[in-house]
Amino acid sequence: SFIRNVLSIVVNPQLKVILQDLKEPAAIPSDVFTRAEKYLAAIPDIGAYSDSQGILTVREEVAGFLQQRDGFPANPDDIFLTNGASEGVRLCMQVLLRSPSAS
Repeated sequence: SFIRNVLSIVVNPQLKVILQDLKEPAAIPSDVFTRAEKYLAAIPDIGAYSDSQGILTVREEVAGFLQQRDGFPANPDDIFLTNGASEGVRLCMQVLLRSPSAS
């Protein structure tokens, strides 16, 4: 799938060279390489911690998608990416239940 291919190249950038050297260049669509390059440029190191809201480039893409889908502007600074709905709910509950003296 598109996402799996992009993530494979982001995790192992050398894979891009290997895949581009294949005799069958259409095996991996060019937009996979374009997206992977965009993410690699935005991530200083794949093993490094990212912004706790998520990688800005991805949040910008999500904001663009939401604006296109819903017709309302979306601000990437207002978007928090999580590891799924449960993780997002847990994060919201922690914020809501946090004691005012804890801040």
